[in-house]
Amino acid sequence: MFDSLFRRGRRATPAKRVARIPPPPREARIAPQTAPTLRDVAPGGRCRVVRVRARGAVRQRLMDLGLVPSTVVIVVRRNPLNDALEIQLGGQLVSLRHQEAGQVEIAFEA
Repeated sequence: MFDSLFRRGRRATPAKRVARIPPPPREARIAPQTAPTLRDVAPGGRCRVVRVRARGAVRQRLMDLGLVPSTVVIVVRRNPLNDALEIQLGGQLVSLRHQEAGQVEIAFEA
């Protein structure tokens, strides 16, 4: 559209000025607290699955492994490079990538 205006020798009209909206107060700019995930659990920690936020094939894989809501999970160990962790679900040990563990919301248990 603009190319055709310039070819004919006309100038495009400048955009109208929009009133600036002042930024929100500082209290409103603070990021909301996020729910804890499996990444936040220390080795030996015990928690309960609340929700699986992953989508598609990753969600299906996690749920097939047994990560369904209300399941009790124990974090057995973490990789020193922080790219994987091993969890215990019932009687089985499962390794998860750090990114996948961040998609599982949990509630801490005593």
